[in-house]
Amino acid sequence: GTLRMNILSAGDVTVSTGNLVIGTAGKGISFAATSDGTTMSSELLDDYEEGLHTYAITGATSGTWASRSGYLQLAYVKIGCIVHVQGKYETTSGSGAGSLQMSMPFAAANLGNQSGTSCGSVTINRSGGTEITTQVTPIIIEGGSVLQFQMANESGGTESYVDAGEIDGAIEGQIQITYRTS
Repeated sequence: GTLRMNILSAGDVTVSTGNLVIGTAGKGISFAATSDGTTMSSELLDDYEEGLHTYAITGATSGTWASRSGYLQLAYVKIGCIVHVQGKYETTSGSGAGSLQMSMPFAAANLGNQSGTSCGSVTINRSGGTEITTQVTPIIIEGGSVLQFQMANESGGTESYVDAGEIDGAIEGQIQITYRTS
């Protein structure tokens, strides 16, 4: 026969050709050799996915933006419960009301006490109307699967979000965000 997998005396396993496939649901690679955290619930890596997410940009209460051809998707990698999304988005037209939102490939974890809330970096170019966006923070509120474009915290801790009604129909920008999912 041809050697395909080798278990060495030191305990290392090598796969010379092909893939290591774990075909049973709920199984994965266990890192349980150490118990480092006192509050951990699992040391099992049982999910890996990478792909493209076809995003939607909308207003929280109404409206939608049409994505420009060639800028229809954002790349994502999901390792365990951590999701990283990045890419460039661009629209040709649109209008709406409420806070400006962008769909994400997975819902954020609902861990309680806002510990599932995430942020990263994003830019918005060519904003119109009376409100010019200069600094924007993308936030995914726990339990949700949409990103909101937060402008700043105002006095009293009140958050101010980009108003979809103040954004010109043609917008573009870049995004990079990492968040935790369930």
